[in-house]
Amino acid sequence: MKDLKDILRRSVKNGFDLSFAKNYNDKKLLQALYDYLVKNYYFCSMENGIVYVGINIVEDIAEVTIKDKTMKVKSLTDKGFFEVLLSLFKYVKHLSSSIEEMS
Repeated sequence: MKDLKDILRRSVKNGFDLSFAKNYNDKKLLQALYDYLVKNYYFCSMENGIVYVGINIVEDIAEVTIKDKTMKVKSLTDKGFFEVLLSLFKYVKHLSSSIEEMS
């Protein structure tokens, strides 16, 4: 359990490394993340390179940015943040497997 807590802390503090993405492009990855989150029933909005994520239309839970091959997430509230964080882990897995399929 301690290892899991360390992984979660590190991902929130340092962000998710996206350097494995071929033909890396901040805007395309951010748009793909937005599409992924909407498909997974999150309410999202995008403004100035930041994706705001919520579980309802009223309250945002997190803000996500992608810059310099790193996806960073910032908690705006505690309620629901863990679920959003898990979805971001799933997105990174989805992204890496879609890249492997292209190879």
